[in-house]
Amino acid sequence: EAKSIYPLRDSDLGRSLSNFSSALDYDNLITDLKHTVASGEEKEFQVEDQDNTKYLVRIMPYRRGEKSKHGAITTFIDISRFTKFS
Repeated sequence: EAKSIYPLRDSDLGRSLSNFSSALDYDNLITDLKHTVASGEEKEFQVEDQDNTKYLVRIMPYRRGEKSKHGAITTFIDISRFTKFS
């Protein structure tokens, strides 16, 4: 399912996410990722893709050790079927 958001392949390992176009209608993802890495703050929000699929996005810091900053983990949860009723 992640490939429907970002068209990634195994050979893309190590490339910056900013090198890829996204199906999301959200231009601040890279900025939010950088903020989470720098601050350690988690972020959660809702976005839609080009097909009007709704996602809950969670950005969490990735750490190895108590004070280390190694990156960010991002999850995309399809919440479309839940938002149809709201």
